Amino acid sequence: MKKFIVFDFFGVVCSETLFIWLEKHNLPRKYMPALEITHKADLGLIRAEEEVAELAKLVGQTPEELEKEWREISTINRELVEEIRRLKEAGNYTALLSNAPSKYLTKLLEKEGIADAFSKIIISSNLGLAKPDPRIFEYALREIGAKAEEAVFIDDREKNVEGARAVGMTAFQFVSTEDFKNKIRAVVGD
Repeated sequence: MKKFIVFDFFGVVCSETLFIWLEKHNLPRKYMPALEITHKADLGLIRAEEEVAELAKLVGQTPEELEKEWREISTINRELVEEIRRLKEAGNYTALLSNAPSKYLTKLLEKEGIADAFSKIIISSNLGLAKPDPRIFEYALREIGAKAEEAVFIDDREKNVEGARAVGMTAFQFVSTEDFKNKIRAVVGD
């Protein structure tokens, strides 16, 4: 039976760039000024360029230095991308649902050549909604043409997993590619 498999991007398909960057600059993962800036960008309240400029100021970087550093620390999980492609080729519908500034994420997907792994790409900043808000999951379900019980959501953050479950989706936390393969096989079969 065809399943609709919806993936988070940062922390699943790609390294959690913000947190790696914060740690490199000796700031905690829950550094509120940075989280507030990125949340505004995720909601589309500020443009990607404004997010970069504001974050760069926090650590005394130029926007160009921050962008260069983020390019260096953004690592795509190629093994997972190949598994996503395999799931898509097997007749499943694969989608991406990410909290991110649209321009930044679109550019990264193009640069890495992985947009084709997803039948649909949904980016929070285009909607003014962000995970774990149930409305973004309901929107995603409408966009991909799925009922909640037909859809599986994968995210590295438990609060986002709980948001998907709140609307009736099957959801689990991403901890590793191997763990994902085992869990998804239990849902969609081989």
